[in-house]
Amino acid sequence: MMTRLKKIDGVYNVQVRAGGKNKFISTGKSNKVEASRVVEQSGVEELSTAASAGRLTQKAIGQILTGKNLTCTKALEEYQTYNANFRSGSSQATSGYVIEAWLKECKLESVPPSAVKAEHISKWINNPESDWVLSTRKQALSRIRGFFRFCANNGWIVADVSRLVEIDYNAMSHEQKEGGQKEPFTDEEVKFLISALRKDWRLAEKDKHELFRDKYTVLFFLVAVSIAKETGFRISDVAQLEWRSFGDKVGYLVVWTGKTNKRVEHPISETVQNLIPEIPVMDVKYLFPDQAASIKNIKRRAELSVQFGRLCERLELKNKSFHLLRSYKATSAYSKLDKDALARKLAENLSLDQIAALLGHSNRNTTTGYIR
Repeated sequence: MMTRLKKIDGVYNVQVRAGGKNKFISTGKSNKVEASRVVEQSGVEELSTAASAGRLTQKAIGQILTGKNLTCTKALEEYQTYNANFRSGSSQATSGYVIEAWLKECKLESVPPSAVKAEHISKWINNPESDWVLSTRKQALSRIRGFFRFCANNGWIVADVSRLVEIDYNAMSHEQKEGGQKEPFTDEEVKFLISALRKDWRLAEKDKHELFRDKYTVLFFLVAVSIAKETGFRISDVAQLEWRSFGDKVGYLVVWTGKTNKRVEHPISETVQNLIPEIPVMDVKYLFPDQAASIKNIKRRAELSVQFGRLCERLELKNKSFHLLRSYKATSAYSKLDKDALARKLAENLSLDQIAALLGHSNRNTTTGYIR
């Protein structure tokens, strides 16, 4: 059987059949001879026979859909490049790690996206032996769906099989369905953490104690926790602090947040102001150039969160993350509000909108989620 070619908008398309429907896929060639050569080289001749038999050769589909031997790994690289223009660095990195882990565990790195089946996704997401809670599984599935939506928009797949996958609640325990609720830092925990970091920094200065490969990592976390306690800034924003962030207005810190690209101006205490001169000038732009570099590097981006988690474990602060300092800031600010006074709109009280502005939230509903 001869494969059917049809010229559409000046470019020859080849007909394939999927899901009981005919689909014309561009060969990218306006010359019929060249289009036929693409069809021949891609192995699409198999598709004609396969279509009549009600089956498709996935490798052939992948080649004709993309015009090249596109693997899932290469598709992920292009997806990451695309995401870099529209998503924050942390969201981009997290999506990349999740999809990369899925491809590796399911041995899908070298196959085309068109060869992936719903079972490949479902078995990984709904693995009954996984300790993932419900929210983690939902987030992982959402990220895989984003990847397949990108592939579909680029014409690399005939059908988006990720839409066929749902969360299997029977694969989880009651505890996993309920999920663990992480509590924000308490005042006592924050004071203890800062005190421990000050002690570690004094030892590190004398080269008597080194927690990390670079003693200035201790100083970074001392500064980061002290700033986040007062401002609620994310670890990525503190890591990328510039010297000029402190220069415009005495007693204030100005940050353009990496996640939302919002300008946030926040007052800082004398305690934080006095910490800044302790930082040696290692770079003309950044306070902590190594930490800034790790945030900009997708493969290193999680380093700081991992290091902070280990630090908390060493201090026996259980189930804590740096992001919980953001919840601490929102909670402590809100707890100081007198609701009657707020109703009367007294100027000395912070409103929920003001807290949202200080945290860099565009929507007060986001802020509400941090308040317990």
